[in-house]
Amino acid sequence: MRSPSPCWDFCIYWGHRAQHTIPVLWRFYRVHHTAEAVDYLAAYREHPLDNIYTRGLETLPAVLLGLDLNAIAGFVTFRGLWALFIHSNTSIRLGALEMLLGSPHLHHWHHDKAEGGID
Repeated sequence: MRSPSPCWDFCIYWGHRAQHTIPVLWRFYRVHHTAEAVDYLAAYREHPLDNIYTRGLETLPAVLLGLDLNAIAGFVTFRGLWALFIHSNTSIRLGALEMLLGSPHLHHWHHDKAEGGID
């Protein structure tokens, strides 16, 4: 079976964009963006309904593609660890890979107060 990565990426990317632009989604997602400091704790600062929405974006493609539960659990675990990394207070840079994978540097820029969503 082919990797569902492009499908996951598509759902996660556009789902996240929707969180910044659709008022009802932003209402719950804004909790994450109100963290005073972007650090590993901010990775899990979220409204419970936003958490359900995000976990759905992460798992729905895998479930629809019939992936094994172990593969889904592995991906969710990776995403959780990656969230800790990109929200961490480190200066680790990933070079050209940043455009593909992101990094703490880029994610801190994303959390800049000027970025935000709709209010």
